[in-house]
Amino acid sequence: MKSVILILLLLKIHDGICGVSFQKMSLDPRTEYCIKERDNIENLSLKYAPLQIITGLSQYRLSVIGRYELMTLTNAYYNDFLKCAWIEYDYLKKSGDVLFENIEKSLKLALIKEVGETGPGINLSKIQAKKIVSQCTDISGMTVGMKVVEIQNCIHKQIQYLNQL
Repeated sequence: MKSVILILLLLKIHDGICGVSFQKMSLDPRTEYCIKERDNIENLSLKYAPLQIITGLSQYRLSVIGRYELMTLTNAYYNDFLKCAWIEYDYLKKSGDVLFENIEKSLKLALIKEVGETGPGINLSKIQAKKIVSQCTDISGMTVGMKVVEIQNCIHKQIQYLNQL
């Protein structure tokens, strides 16, 4: 709990110093091919960019990611997109096995980006990333796509919680 409070304090201080405003996520060119739905690119970007929570850890601040809504499980296009994107980012094997250690590493780096690359910041980020991901490892789903969405939502809820404190 102490590590969460310290990370939050550092996040708030960093946001205040940097004057962070609301940044929007944009569609990742690396995963555009994963979209099977047909529409113009602007509409697709509006729909699919906010789904890139875990794949966006390396590109966006946690305060940006935390402002987006959780994903619905019922959209097959979204589930397939996320499954494909996770494979592209090496968070998911083609067999459907989730590579939690890779997700944890990305989350740790995102936390370090927020709190700074000091010894205590790195250690706290490592502990917090492990704690967040460990709460989501026992999730299953009717399909691999649904499982990916459930895991992402689990991690996303905790990122949102960090932003609220």
